[in-house]
Amino acid sequence: MPSRVIRNWQYDPGHGWLDITFVSGRRYRYFDVPVSIEQDLAGAASKGATFNRAIRNRYRCERLDRLETCRSRRRRLDARDESNGSPQRGIGSRDTAT
Repeated sequence: MPSRVIRNWQYDPGHGWLDITFVSGRRYRYFDVPVSIEQDLAGAASKGATFNRAIRNRYRCERLDRLETCRSRRRRLDARDESNGSPQRGIGSRDTAT
């Protein structure tokens, strides 16, 4: 079933890498992801909900299209939000469930 959030993904079981391309074009690599999680994603009716529940903020990751770690992006966003008085938000702030 097509996803409104995830365009595609590739999984490397030898390394435990899960590379996800979102419909926005952003690409991330998640590290040390068990094969069972990739299988859950493959079989899920809602890829976005499965991503939010089982992957987001649970595995170390880096952004591949800009070579940035998820954690450094979160720190940068939080610092920006604190400086302008906006509510803090991190990587997981936008609801992408399908």
